[in-house]
Amino acid sequence: MAKPPVVEPKDIEHAVKVARVSGAHGLRNAALLYCLFATALTPGEMGRLVVHDYCAADGKTRRKCLVRQEISYNGYARPLYWANAKLAGAIDAYLAWRLEHKVGLGTPDRYRGLDPHSPLFVNGRTGGAFTATTYTKDGVRRESAMVLSALFKKLLKQAGVEGSALSGRRTFAVLLGRQGKDPAVVREMMGLRNISDAKAIMAHDPVRMADIVARVF
Repeated sequence: MAKPPVVEPKDIEHAVKVARVSGAHGLRNAALLYCLFATALTPGEMGRLVVHDYCAADGKTRRKCLVRQEISYNGYARPLYWANAKLAGAIDAYLAWRLEHKVGLGTPDRYRGLDPHSPLFVNGRTGGAFTATTYTKDGVRRESAMVLSALFKKLLKQAGVEGSALSGRRTFAVLLGRQGKDPAVVREMMGLRNISDAKAIMAHDPVRMADIVARVF
């Protein structure tokens, strides 16, 4: 089976820029794209995040939290970091928009005025969460987040960028590989069971392969 395309950083930035100015949910879509490529979350996990996964009661961003066991794609909790400045800035802008437009309000002086149990990313069509269906195949727990996956495909396509929702985790792993990060780190952050799984998803970096070919003679 072919691996999902790796989306280069410049193309991620272009897709975010286009998303931000396209449609009524531009700020949300920009934040979603950064989340896809900067966290190693699956679309199903993103759809089940709530406001208190991102910020504390005093409104401060949680630099580190957990992908909770009940929302994790494989039923195992793992670390989740909100330390990327571009990602945090995009989510902050989106949450400010939500407060201004009274989407999922809570107590004024807690959780930035939003309901801490409301979805972090609200489905503009339903006003609720982006739902995912969990099922078991060959004894392995799997999930399908069709609505959010289709949105990612649309956002990348409108920017002329080749990729899909599946590109997020592979891009995350490959970019960490370029930085020389240990596969053990990638395994932990992606919630993979084995080091070999991390090495496999980090393999075949298209940029490095092209560089090898360019140096043949």
